[in-house]
Amino acid sequence: MTPIKMIERLIAFNTVSRDSNLELIEFVEEYLYNHGIGSTRVPNDNGDKSNLYATVGPQEAGGVVLSGHTDVVPVDGQSWDTDPFGVTPKEGRGVTIETSREKVKWCYGTEMQYADQQCDALFCFSA
Repeated sequence: MTPIKMIERLIAFNTVSRDSNLELIEFVEEYLYNHGIGSTRVPNDNGDKSNLYATVGPQEAGGVVLSGHTDVVPVDGQSWDTDPFGVTPKEGRGVTIETSREKVKWCYGTEMQYADQQCDALFCFSA
């Protein structure tokens, strides 16, 4: 999957805060697994949302934590010029909103395993 297709796919997940994020979490879990990256899911008390943790690197002491959230504020009842869960090319550039910023980190995370890393990168995505 190209980086642009991955970004489009991640943004398309409707992870509005009042709803479940499990569809996104399952997608990312499988994607990481298929790239040889293990992850740990930590569900909330209701089981309808989950955090996801994944570590890329030499598995030694030290490292960097990249943390973000999977949910976004509700978009209903608002006037949007573009689809808030889509990529809209404008002036030769892809324009996205809050729905993409945190999700895009995953797109780059799997590539880190191929770099000559000196320390771990721990990805923490919360519900």
